[in-house]
Amino acid sequence: MAGRELEVFFYGLNMDRAHLVSQGVEPALSRSAFVTGFEVRLGAKAHLIPSEGATAYGVLCRIAPDDLERLYSALPHYAPHPVLATTSDGDRIAALTMLHREPPSGEPEDAQYARRWRSIVASLNLPASGAPSVLHAPRPEARAMRKHRGSCHCGAVRFEIETDFPELTMCDCSICRRKNALMVKVHESQFQLLAGKESLTEYQFHTHTARHYFCATCGIYPFHRKRVTPDHFGINVHCLEGFRPEGIPIRLAVGAAMA
Repeated sequence: MAGRELEVFFYGLNMDRAHLVSQGVEPALSRSAFVTGFEVRLGAKAHLIPSEGATAYGVLCRIAPDDLERLYSALPHYAPHPVLATTSDGDRIAALTMLHREPPSGEPEDAQYARRWRSIVASLNLPASGAPSVLHAPRPEARAMRKHRGSCHCGAVRFEIETDFPELTMCDCSICRRKNALMVKVHESQFQLLAGKESLTEYQFHTHTARHYFCATCGIYPFHRKRVTPDHFGINVHCLEGFRPEGIPIRLAVGAAMA
């Protein structure tokens, strides 16, 4: 593994900078962060588990690809997954985290590991919850259903959606990884194209079910018709006017595993 430095979200003992240094890894930058749509559960180690409405707290580190490979070379059951991390400064960073391919269910908590993990959490002043083995935030209050307008960069494509933003999604399929988009799902009855039909370029691949749209002038991806639910659109929320994602759960959609 080679290339530029990676942003990696750690939620276990690697949250501790001294622990990383002891393994020969010196992060270029470390800061507290959280990811939504996951929770941390303790067993023999810490596990990051998808959980709707939850928030997992940890540390975002900037490290070399070779260092990430070194850290997990003896842990073949872990694989990198994309997440959107929010730092203590409010910055939203596209990052990787390492997830167990098949997280153990009902694994007993290792007392020594748990004590060390909780000590690290306390030293970093990360939020704690009432549950001894889980760090999570309460589900955010429901948002009102209302209309939002959006556009591509040049303004040729303009649209309107109606949603209460129950969740946002990222996807790890081949095209979404490259778009790095943050999306909200809306039914076609809640979507209206206001202008720019003639400016849209359509791209399809694999099953040729999903329909990905791009502005032919500025190249921006504003929305697409979904593959599994073709009567729904995935909307690029970064194209919406004045939109802020704070407090909305973010879920990782595992599109890469779809045949």
